[in-house]
Amino acid sequence: MTALDELWMWIYEPLHELVAERTGNPGKSWADLRAYFLERAGLLQSSDNAFADDLLTQLDALSDSDREVLLGSSDKMDAFAYGIAEQHADAETDDEAEAETEAGYDESAWQKYLAENGANWDGDEASWKQFKDWFLYYAEDNGVTEPATALITYLDSQSAEDRIASLAQYGVTIVRSQPAAETPEVDDAGTESIRAALGDDPMFADLTEDQLRQMLVEVRDAMGAR
Repeated sequence: MTALDELWMWIYEPLHELVAERTGNPGKSWADLRAYFLERAGLLQSSDNAFADDLLTQLDALSDSDREVLLGSSDKMDAFAYGIAEQHADAETDDEAEAETEAGYDESAWQKYLAENGANWDGDEASWKQFKDWFLYYAEDNGVTEPATALITYLDSQSAEDRIASLAQYGVTIVRSQPAAETPEVDDAGTESIRAALGDDPMFADLTEDQLRQMLVEVRDAMGAR
């Protein structure tokens, strides 16, 4: 929804209530009608909202006859108020663009970058430095160095567990890597025995010690499964 849509949705009903109040009470003064409008708009005073303040200031400046023309027609009042709403919506959009320029980055681009790349860390303390260097390098390519650096600086002093929790608050889920299964130890006597069992078969003559150990582990596993 645009800023203009939001302004118009807010002011539309109070404007029509103002016209209806004027039609139902033709002798009511502008000062009373003005106060009625503020009440219907949910404002204590016009200065509480820049758009409402501008609208009422311009209505104040009209001659009584010109103002009566507007108050006597919802269509004419709508057209008058809508033009003012457009000016305020444009100014609000310009302010937002200026704030984005001052921030130095596009917030939506940053959120997209974080969502797509933040979860590439495996949650391991040992891989944190490699991840953060990579994350900051590509953040520069995407024009989001400022928020990326701020986030990494914030996370850097935390433990791995705390980093995972902090990233979760930003919508980034870290899946921790699982430790590799340990290979059972096989002593030299074991490898010598399996080499002796293989004899002089040339098919096995070139097996390394590591291959012999792996073979012995597989034999043990097979026997243990029986």
